[in-house]
Amino acid sequence: MREIIRGLPLFAGLSTAGLQLLEQHAKDSVIPAGHLVVREGDHGKHLFFVEHGTVRIYKEGRGKERELARFTDGGVFGEMGILDRDGRSASVQAVTETKLVVMGYVAFEVLADHQPLDYARVLENLARELVVRLRQLDDRFSTIT
Repeated sequence: MREIIRGLPLFAGLSTAGLQLLEQHAKDSVIPAGHLVVREGDHGKHLFFVEHGTVRIYKEGRGKERELARFTDGGVFGEMGILDRDGRSASVQAVTETKLVVMGYVAFEVLADHQPLDYARVLENLARELVVRLRQLDDRFSTIT
């Protein structure tokens, strides 16, 4: 069993069967320091969990690069792509050699089909995480003078 998946707030409250189903769809990936994990605009097909290491999330615009966040062990990114499967809203680069757990959106479709209550719980947890991030952005923008 992947302990990182079981310990993530995104999967809080899921049944053992739901967790096992998601674990079956998880893949490990090691990204060398400096390499891109995803590029802004790419099609969003996967959700990523940082098992070990550090990634930075950044956007490019007007000839400048702006770092939005850094995630370390236990961090989750790519969740918006699971919801809308649209283009990535930012790029993600490994700062250190980083071990990721990667899960495609298909895992969530299978979860919805076989464990609909667990799928609803994931969506609820995901909504909470997105609200936290939105509030953090609100706080950042409110201090800009």
